[in-house]
Amino acid sequence: MQSMTGFAAVSGENENFKWTAELRSVNGKGYDLKMKIPDWIDGLEVAVRNYLKQSVKRGNLTLTLKVQNDESDEGGSSFVDLIEVRKVLQNINKIDQFAKEHGIPLSPSKATDLLLMKGITTSNDLSRQEADSLLKGILKSIEKLNAQFIQSRTLEGKGLTEIITTQLCELSVLLTNAKELLPRRKTHVKQTLQLQLENILNNAEQIDAQRVAQEVALLHVKLDVTEELDRLAVHIKSAQDLLNSNGIIGRQLEFLMQEFNREVNTLCSKAQYSELTTIGLEMKVVIDQMREQVQNLE
Repeated sequence: MQSMTGFAAVSGENENFKWTAELRSVNGKGYDLKMKIPDWIDGLEVAVRNYLKQSVKRGNLTLTLKVQNDESDEGGSSFVDLIEVRKVLQNINKIDQFAKEHGIPLSPSKATDLLLMKGITTSNDLSRQEADSLLKGILKSIEKLNAQFIQSRTLEGKGLTEIITTQLCELSVLLTNAKELLPRRKTHVKQTLQLQLENILNNAEQIDAQRVAQEVALLHVKLDVTEELDRLAVHIKSAQDLLNSNGIIGRQLEFLMQEFNREVNTLCSKAQYSELTTIGLEMKVVIDQMREQVQNLE
């Protein structure tokens, strides 16, 4: 079980190049991968997208890859288009000047940032052997990166699972307390109805006894909270089973959180007993806390 929050970073090199890669993710409704990688490495983007999608099914991911010449390799051919670099630097200077005139602070540009820009680098100067070697080396690093990334998400997922399990236990205790209140609540509701009926009978000249009996029976049904408590017990069991299973359970747990809220809201509206209302409100607090954790699970 994985969290949708994770981070990993690796570095690699071969005879001519050095590279660094970072992969991070945050929670999201679906799967979205954004990549900041050099576009002059043929086949890299497709290969990386296909590879990552096999192990990550949900979350907003960002992969950043920076590649540069190995400075120790004096015989390597340059892959930087200096004419294009000059144009970009001129444009950066214009942007910096415009921002300065309008009082907008900008972060200084770095040479490594330029390498990610389209047109700055080209594979035309690379031999097929150099290009294949670079691609294979980077993909090997991506495998290492992905392994660390999954480990990061799994450790986070384990922590979230422990927190949610504890919260389900708290909810179970509150549910037990609510059930124990039912006999006292029943006596309280009965006494309240009796007083109300006596008040009505003493202040009304003509009463339809059958109609009163029907209304009392209907009111009794409306105040019965057994169904809500039973459903809460079922939802708790379902959530515990999901946490003990393998796979992607985030969406299913999010649905259960909605059902938890629905039942507790109904319980509070039917309570007619302050102690039961208090328990219902405590349940809502635990459910809200649990929902915040669930939203981070894959």
